[in-house]
Amino acid sequence: MDQELAIVQQYIDIVSLQLEGRLDFQLKLSLVNKNVLLPPMIIQLLIENAIKHGIDNIKDKSQLILNVSQKMEKVIIKVTNPIAYN
Repeated sequence: MDQELAIVQQYIDIVSLQLEGRLDFQLKLSLVNKNVLLPPMIIQLLIENAIKHGIDNIKDKSQLILNVSQKMEKVIIKVTNPIAYN
């Protein structure tokens, strides 16, 4: 999980520069066990899609929230982003 979140943070750092301050990224992490195995780049792909199909299309500052939590033996990954209304 630590490696996955480090990749996400690096991606967010790059995209934040491209979006010129329009991205407000928040990470909410509440795991009992951070030694969770995940498919490589799975969280980064979710974040990338949230930016591409949401925040990229909005001209104002937008909030992107990554919430990683644990419920019993399951890890729950939730990405919340705004969408543009045309």
